[in-house]
Amino acid sequence: MVSSNDEDLVAGWIRYAQEKRDADFWAFDKVNEIVRNDRQEAWRLILALVERAPDDLLGRVGAGPIEHFVRDHHTAVIEQVADEARANARFRDALSWMWFRQGEVPSHVERQLLAVTNNAIRVL
Repeated sequence: MVSSNDEDLVAGWIRYAQEKRDADFWAFDKVNEIVRNDRQEAWRLILALVERAPDDLLGRVGAGPIEHFVRDHHTAVIEQVADEARANARFRDALSWMWFRQGEVPSHVERQLLAVTNNAIRVL
């Protein structure tokens, strides 16, 4: 469940992604901080961003918060990410925008990410 404070955070992140207004940078910065430091809260925010972001912003959610979430916490979250990608087409679409360098995540994580996105993720 997303709290009203989280609703403001999600709305601010979306506005910043759309309009790049300095007044909304706090939300972009706060989401990044949460993704780095609080896996459970980050997961709730990511799901809210995927649900609420307009279709044309799903790539930014994937190449931003989802990508950082997976890179920072790969082994701990890969099953959760893969399960969500299999069950949720919007999440899978967003996830397919992430990229990473070969060897940046463990090989089993890389294989799962590629499998659930039908090889859409870029591996450099």
